[in-house]
Amino acid sequence: MVYIGIGSNLGNRIKNIESAKIKLTEQGATILRSSSYYETFSWPNKNDPKFYNIVIKIITKLQYRIFSERSYSSSFVLQDF
Repeated sequence: MVYIGIGSNLGNRIKNIESAKIKLTEQGATILRSSSYYETFSWPNKNDPKFYNIVIKIITKLQYRIFSERSYSSSFVLQDF
C-alpha cells in the first residue's frame, strides 16, 4: 500500500490531477481512496499560482525503483521526501 500526494498549479489543475490518477491506473495501480481537493499557496513564492492537492491511497505491484522512474503526465513529478 502506498500513499501519494498529487498537486497541480498550472492550467486546468483538476484535469491535471485526474490525468495523473488515470496514468497510475494504466500502469497497474489500484486507487483505494482519494482525499478531497485542497487549495494551497505555492512555496516558496506565494505569488506563483495556487496548487490544488490531493492524497491517494493505492496498491501496486511495481517496485519503488520502477514506479519512481515512470512518467505519469507531462507535469507529473514523483518526489521522495
